[in-house]
Amino acid sequence: MEINRLKTFLSVARNGSFKSAAEKLFLSPRTVSKQMDQIENELDIPLFERKKNSTKLNSAGKQFVITAQDIVNTYNDALTKMQTINEKPTPTLRIGFSSLNQTVILETIIAPFMKKYPDIKLELKEESGIRLI
Repeated sequence: MEINRLKTFLSVARNGSFKSAAEKLFLSPRTVSKQMDQIENELDIPLFERKKNSTKLNSAGKQFVITAQDIVNTYNDALTKMQTINEKPTPTLRIGFSSLNQTVILETIIAPFMKKYPDIKLELKEESGIRLI
């Protein structure tokens, strides 16, 4: 499965529509729709309830969000490791969170911390609560 399609799928899930995801990703809504069709064809299961003027995740789509996020996170982690393999280690603060609501809380806490400790690398990871444990 193509990693960019998974990222597009996650953007649709996060933003609630093909159009909103397209705007965030600088793609056309048709491109987003085509990518979602390709994922559904590859999985051989519909992930969305499509109606005349709306599209939302069905139960399979809601379950697939967790898997897609895990795959994208694993890919990003591997890419980061490969890109930094020869770099000198830097102090790192890893923070995991399980919902978008927690993002707002983290932003208010992290901004002052990063100003005080600019040399510390920050890694944020959105995962399901179970995966964070």
